[in-house]
Amino acid sequence: MFKNPKVALVIGILCLAVFMIINKEKPKVISEQEAITGLWNLIVMEVKDDNGTYVPWNGGMGGKLLYDGNGNGSLHLYTKDYKNYEVEFPNFTDSIPQEALKHLTNNYFYMANYNIDTAKNVIHHTRISHSNPKDWGKTVTRRYSFIGDTLVLVPAEDENANLRLKWVKN
Repeated sequence: MFKNPKVALVIGILCLAVFMIINKEKPKVISEQEAITGLWNLIVMEVKDDNGTYVPWNGGMGGKLLYDGNGNGSLHLYTKDYKNYEVEFPNFTDSIPQEALKHLTNNYFYMANYNIDTAKNVIHHTRISHSNPKDWGKTVTRRYSFIGDTLVLVPAEDENANLRLKWVKN
C-alpha cells in the first residue's frame, strides 16, 4: 500500500498518538458530597490570636470526623494526650475520682445529621446526641473549603469563629 516505509511508520505513529489521546483516562470529577464523605483525622485545631495569627489551640488537639455520605456524621475532639491517661475508672458509675472526671472534660463528642449547602460552602450539623446535654438538638454551621486533600472547617457562629480545624482523610 505504501511504497515508502517511512510514510507508513509516520502514519502508524500518528494513529497510535490519536488513539492514546482519545482513550486517555479523563480525571474523575467528584461532587463536594463525595469529597467530604469519609473518615477524617484532625491534623490541627487552631485559634486566631490577638495578632490575627493562627496558633494550635489548647496545646494541641486530636480528633476524628466522619461523614457517611447519607447525612449522618460524628465528631470527636480530644486533647492530644487524652488516650494516654493511665488512671482506670469504670463506665456508668457515680463513684469515680475527681481527677478522672476532670480528664473526661478533655473530650468533646457528638453525632449529627448533616446537610451541605454547596452554594454557600457550609455544612449544617444538627446534633442528635452530644457529650454536653445542653447541646442535643442544636444546629451548628461550619464553613468548609479544601486545600488539596485537606478539609478546612471554620465555625460560622460568632462564639467560635476564631477557630479553624484542618482534616485529612484516614
